[in-house]
Amino acid sequence: DQSDQHPLEYLTCLTSPDQSLDQVDQRLRARFTNDIRRWDRAVSFVDTLNWCFTLESTPSFYKHSGWLSFANPLNLVSMKTVARGFGVSQDFWATVIEPLHQLNMSCNDLSPIP
Repeated sequence: DQSDQHPLEYLTCLTSPDQSLDQVDQRLRARFTNDIRRWDRAVSFVDTLNWCFTLESTPSFYKHSGWLSFANPLNLVSMKTVARGFGVSQDFWATVIEPLHQLNMSCNDLSPIP
């Protein structure tokens, strides 16, 4: 059980009265230093590859609607597969990435989302 290994921490703006958001952030940063670096490299790779197929660097969902963007191989690869390919741990995925993106995408399973 992971709760025996680490105190329960969630990435949220609401924290318990005995800790500040900075304290939670520092613990998570210390715990996931390598994973954060790997995640940043994965995001940089995805951004670069997306640019190759959209010719647009500004963040926007709508830039992916052009004809060239349909040829992007990332349309066929899940976020988790990319993360694992860059060495992101399952613990980081389950503790940080899933909660953030599940809230953002209003879903409880990110595995099929490219």
